[in-house]
Amino acid sequence: TEQELANILRASRTPVREALIQLANDGFIEITSQRGTRISLIDPAQVEEDRFMRMCLEHRIAGMACAALSEEWFIRLQSLYDMHKLAFTLKDAKRFFELDEEFHQNICASCGKDRYWEVIRKFSAHLVRARVLNINSGYPVEWELVLEQHGAMLDAMRNRDAEAAARATETHLSRPGWDVKTLQERFGDY
Repeated sequence: TEQELANILRASRTPVREALIQLANDGFIEITSQRGTRISLIDPAQVEEDRFMRMCLEHRIAGMACAALSEEWFIRLQSLYDMHKLAFTLKDAKRFFELDEEFHQNICASCGKDRYWEVIRKFSAHLVRARVLNINSGYPVEWELVLEQHGAMLDAMRNRDAEAAARATETHLSRPGWDVKTLQERFGDY
């Protein structure tokens, strides 16, 4: 309950209530009257909707980035890709996921579409949770696939091939590894 959380956190109920409302709005928890809160289950339909929205936005942004990508942005993306490979070598799932997100965020930022990334993040709670499960359970095959596809996106952007960048991004965001049904079989409790 709000009060229990406030006691645990040694905070007043108001900021706890506001945080819970935000978490509920983002789809991470469910608030039930007189019962408290619980972590929401991952909704497969919502995962697909989140994935589709992200694919529609990002494949267009990747094409736009080809025209706008400065040398500085390309170096930043290449650096993120290199760090991503290092996280793979170190088997650091948390950092691997963070770098995956940073890579996509920086593609958006490289062509002035920062707000699009904010929209993607705001409306992707269920997808993010499914992806975290996928990454945490998918070493090394899933991780290698992510790196290969990010490499293809980066190569297309390096060559300023907007069509190839959009295609590589769409392939990346529509691949079977984003399929929540496999995760449901493995992690039914989530």
